[in-house]
Amino acid sequence: MTEPTRIPKNLQDITPDWLNTHVFPDHRDNPVVDLSHSTIGDDRGFLSQTIVVDAVRPEVSEHLPPSFVVKIRPDNEESRKAEAMLNGFFREVRFYSDVASETGARLAHVYFADADPESAALVMEDLSHFKGGDQVTGLSHKQVCDVIEAIAPIHAAYWDSPKLSEFDWAPDIDHFHLDSFTDAWPDFEEEYGLRLGPDARELGAYLSKHIEKLEDKVAHRPHSVVHGDLRADNILFGTDEAEGDVIILDWQLIMRNLATLDIARLYGGSEPILERAGRHREITDLWHECLVRSGVKDYSQDAAWQDMRLAALHATMIPVKVHALFSKTPAKRAAQLRDAMAQRFFDFALEVDALSAL
Repeated sequence: MTEPTRIPKNLQDITPDWLNTHVFPDHRDNPVVDLSHSTIGDDRGFLSQTIVVDAVRPEVSEHLPPSFVVKIRPDNEESRKAEAMLNGFFREVRFYSDVASETGARLAHVYFADADPESAALVMEDLSHFKGGDQVTGLSHKQVCDVIEAIAPIHAAYWDSPKLSEFDWAPDIDHFHLDSFTDAWPDFEEEYGLRLGPDARELGAYLSKHIEKLEDKVAHRPHSVVHGDLRADNILFGTDEAEGDVIILDWQLIMRNLATLDIARLYGGSEPILERAGRHREITDLWHECLVRSGVKDYSQDAAWQDMRLAALHATMIPVKVHALFSKTPAKRAAQLRDAMAQRFFDFALEVDALSAL
């Protein structure tokens, strides 16, 4: 019998033989003999397809999961090109192998992770019993606070750390947005300009001409491990105290950069405008308090606020790039998500007077 490929290229490659050979090789005395699967999150993730697999074994074992999640490369051509450009799977594989254990955070357990230029896969703990966030609907203020308390210790663990230099597989400049913002802005403005209003149009036009100034400012601030895509769709909330409060998923855009980029991505993009009104300093102070509690020193509340404003300005690049990459995606929810991102991020930048941070 031919040995199954090590890394599945598509759904058909996820077989009992592959699981027994490459994922659970130490349990061949109780092998997977059959499986069923269902795809989840098709309308939420851009850079992967996610499958829940239920495995059938001769014996039930408390040491072997009856179900698990498999992430493989997306089957949509537009999404595959974006993932390849960003090297997303390789970054996520390296996060779990090189970074995760040092964070002390509750993360999904990983049974298998590998990637090469042609294929990629992660086999992970099935957390489908947790409640997933929804970026279109948005998060409550309390949920955002809970996520900040989960991500801040990760930021603190690598705060301006020499260890960051070891993670050269993670970019330290967010080229995902930087490289084409100026070119992408006119089409975005044509689509959203009237809806966002004159102040947002002025902000975007200024940024399109001075993007390097912003990036230079960000480059000289304290850096840490940054999730890069911290939004409601990538967060799970426990339904009881035994499970814990928050699990953060999808580390495909991990980078070494300004940590408030995560907070602006979360708070500015996932907390609805009326829900967050008047709470900007509160959320920044909470994040700062969590950093200090986790050991960060010589970083003031005022510095955190200035970094938050820089990050709010930086976050306006997200909807512009998403529109450039995925504006042809026909799914209803994808269009709703693009609209929510555009409105929330630009309003957030205006609310905190982000341009003054330059």
